[in-house]
Amino acid sequence: MERSAGKVSTMERFEKFSFSSIEGERRLAATMESLVKLTLKEEEEPITLQVQNQRYGAIYYRTGRTVSLGHVLRDYCERTGFVYEEMRFIYDGRRVRETHTAQGLEMEDDFVIDAMSEQIGG
Repeated sequence: MERSAGKVSTMERFEKFSFSSIEGERRLAATMESLVKLTLKEEEEPITLQVQNQRYGAIYYRTGRTVSLGHVLRDYCERTGFVYEEMRFIYDGRRVRETHTAQGLEMEDDFVIDAMSEQIGG
């Protein structure tokens, strides 16, 4: 599997990232219990969603119910250092795709999306 130039795999990022360092602790603290407000469509009712991973904890997002969740998923990867293409996002046992919306998945406030690294092989 080829990667675009300049992209680092999730595993490579974990190997370089040390939680014992002060910088690592600050980065971890910045991602835990954070609220990120994303753009809403005019007159749209907002929803607060939680994206979580065992290693980084949770990040809360306030976005529109009819806005594509791709912005949320990509922002989560950017903040946590994951490579988007290597992650899988799961809600209620179903994979969340970039084009899905909170309304389309019938999500309510404070629902959780689990972020998992893709597993390849047996």
